[in-house]
Amino acid sequence: MRAVADRAVELAFGGVRYFWLQPPELEVALKFAWIKATEGGDRADARFQANWEGAKAAGIPHGAYHFVYWCRPPLEEINNFEQNAPVEDDALPPVLDVEATPTSPTCHRHLTQSEAIADMQVMLQEMERHYRKRPIIYTTVDFYEAILSDGALMDYPIWVRSTKHHPAVKYGSRAWHFWQYQSDGRVPGIGGKVDKDAFYGTKEQWDAFLREPGVRPVQTGAAGPAPAPAPAQTAAADAD
Repeated sequence: MRAVADRAVELAFGGVRYFWLQPPELEVALKFAWIKATEGGDRADARFQANWEGAKAAGIPHGAYHFVYWCRPPLEEINNFEQNAPVEDDALPPVLDVEATPTSPTCHRHLTQSEAIADMQVMLQEMERHYRKRPIIYTTVDFYEAILSDGALMDYPIWVRSTKHHPAVKYGSRAWHFWQYQSDGRVPGIGGKVDKDAFYGTKEQWDAFLREPGVRPVQTGAAGPAPAPAPAQTAAADAD
């Protein structure tokens, strides 16, 4: 696949947040994959095990993520995740997907910053204890602005969604490590629209991250200029 260079001579290597491995075209396109494992305290993605084994067989660096449902106790949520996502030394760090869910038909909790941060700390600490790797926070613009924009949880790597602007526009000077830059892309072998994501860093930094994914990454210049147009084959189909 093509690398994308921005004016800071950094390289963005595309990956995916969730995907199907059945189309053979994907096996050469994907550089990394985080696969949805669980949601809330009792939901597990039915395709997780097949996707996990498929990524492993294809030699794609892969990890698992948990989507937070804000109306279950935080440890109950992560216990669900731990029961479904295996502990493997070569897996990518676990990801905690935190988003506002105002349209949820079953969870009408009004999130305050202090409550959300407290719940996240419990979940992140338990993830790190169990998997022995520093978790990554995935977030959206609205959740970030309401909960994380004052510098909360800065010592965790962050994966940001920003499909209209470079992350510097919506996330300020916060150093980002992964960026979901598109949610309506196309990839040969997948019929619908797909998400596209990128890692911030050089190829050497990516290789170092793969060797030691548990190390807290250090990043500078994350608020620099946007990369050139995204490559055509760095994507995944939405599993939700």
